[in-house]
Amino acid sequence: MFEVLIFIVLAGAGGYCVWRYWREKRYSNNIAAILPAESQLRMEIPINNVNNKQINQSSIPKFIHGWKEAAGIGVVGSAPSMYYFSQIDPTVMDALDFAFAEDLSNFNTLVDHIDDKYFDVLNTSGAEGWMTRFEGYVMEMHSVDVLENMGYEVELPETANQEGWDVLLDGEPWQIKGGQSPEVIAEHFEKYPDIPVITNADLGAHYEGYDNVMVLDDVSAETIQEIAGESLNAVNQLDSTMGAGIPVVSLIISTYREVKLHNQNKTDLGASVKNVGLDVAGVGVGGFAGALIGAFIGGFGGSFGFMVGGLIGGIVGAVVGKSGSNAVKEIAMKEAFHDYECKVNKAQYLLAREQEKAQSTLKEMVAGVNQDLNQANEKLQEVYKQKFEHQKIHVVEKQRLFLEEVPTVLRSIKQELYEIERKLDEEYERPSFLKRMICPSYEDVAYRKTKLWFKERYRILDRALTKFSEEKWKQDMQGTYAEAIEFFKYYEVNSQNLEKILESTIQEAEKADSNRDKMKKDFYLHVLQAEETIRQKAKQSFETLAEKAVIEKQRISKAYDNYMYERGKLGR
Repeated sequence: MFEVLIFIVLAGAGGYCVWRYWREKRYSNNIAAILPAESQLRMEIPINNVNNKQINQSSIPKFIHGWKEAAGIGVVGSAPSMYYFSQIDPTVMDALDFAFAEDLSNFNTLVDHIDDKYFDVLNTSGAEGWMTRFEGYVMEMHSVDVLENMGYEVELPETANQEGWDVLLDGEPWQIKGGQSPEVIAEHFEKYPDIPVITNADLGAHYEGYDNVMVLDDVSAETIQEIAGESLNAVNQLDSTMGAGIPVVSLIISTYREVKLHNQNKTDLGASVKNVGLDVAGVGVGGFAGALIGAFIGGFGGSFGFMVGGLIGGIVGAVVGKSGSNAVKEIAMKEAFHDYECKVNKAQYLLAREQEKAQSTLKEMVAGVNQDLNQANEKLQEVYKQKFEHQKIHVVEKQRLFLEEVPTVLRSIKQELYEIERKLDEEYERPSFLKRMICPSYEDVAYRKTKLWFKERYRILDRALTKFSEEKWKQDMQGTYAEAIEFFKYYEVNSQNLEKILESTIQEAEKADSNRDKMKKDFYLHVLQAEETIRQKAKQSFETLAEKAVIEKQRISKAYDNYMYERGKLGR
């Protein structure tokens, strides 16, 4: 056991060193990718694109690459141990726990006890005597299972050396006798004639018809010997084979992978041999050591704990070992990846600097163009300002004449309506009130409707006269003029004088709009010239930047191809 503890300590220290190295290397690579390039003196955030194309930056996986494979190797490599565990009969374990005075609940202690009492002294009288005694206890535990299946309530004594009886069946004491010699039953009856016997089919053949002898037909001496021998051998093999298959499985899988990569021309013979050795040393030895450590710890929980602990330990050890072998195998790949990232960062920095220069030049040029445009705009406004003022005076005068004419036209219309209404009243022969109410004629209804129409026209005209009075339009000529135009758009008025004034006003407004459009066109020509200047300069800047981006992209592509080659050698 002392040697096992030393091995566990050394394996744990080695695993820690590998883990520590891998962790330090991974953090260093990540930090190197973030820090500026060696040629950069300032700390700047690099841009993420070149010429509107995203640069895809691969990253090293944060978790252990191939951990599923390593875990699978741990499981498959533990298959022999799981097979031997399945061969251990539970009644044998019960017998070991019940028969011997020392505590054998710890599987490691149990293995040492079996080795000391049986396997280490095999083919000696001591081993045969221990085995004979042990088979008797196995016979008792096996019989207990059979009896319980038969429906009996079975109780065991508190100690294995109970005098006279081995079990209580439904509260009654019984002695269990096995083996192949019928004398053991006769000796029992000589000493304890009142205590009946339970025995196997071999001895039961000598006591047929005895009421105080119960024969278990399914139990034989040969069966008990087989159960005891196979189970003890399975316990011994379970301890011996724990984790031993992991290095073998690791060797097979690693060799298969390297042969496949070699056939695909992704690696060379030297690298393949190196990788196989690293996998066997890392995954195989790590899984084997982890299985031993896990089994030792799990052994405190018996055979099941020994098996589960060994399985888990084998998986953990294989995964940890895989991380160690990966750390060594990935050195060249990580160096290539680091070189690739440095190339990317450097390219990003150089292109960002070129972009800044181009942007600065364009900003200065745009500022100068804007200044020229402002000066041109001021000159144009000065030229057209006098024209606009002169035309504005003419337009306002025409609008004034129009608004002065509006009340005259409205009053003349109202006077015309008065005359027409007066003639209507004179021509209409008004019948009696009762006739108009009870049986009005067509003329009556027409007269009434026409009077209402006149009333509504007078109301509209009076409201318009108030709205378009001189007092109103002097306060807000433009607003009153716009309302008057809307009024005459809706109500048709035949006035040649009013139409003549309005036509003259529109002509003056069109002249002003024409001058305004001409000024806009002149300014638009200046803008087009400025845009063309900026476009040509921007085109030159982008072409220069694109040429430099192509050069940097070639460098990055070369570094990336080297990284992918190193990665391909690892089968990724």
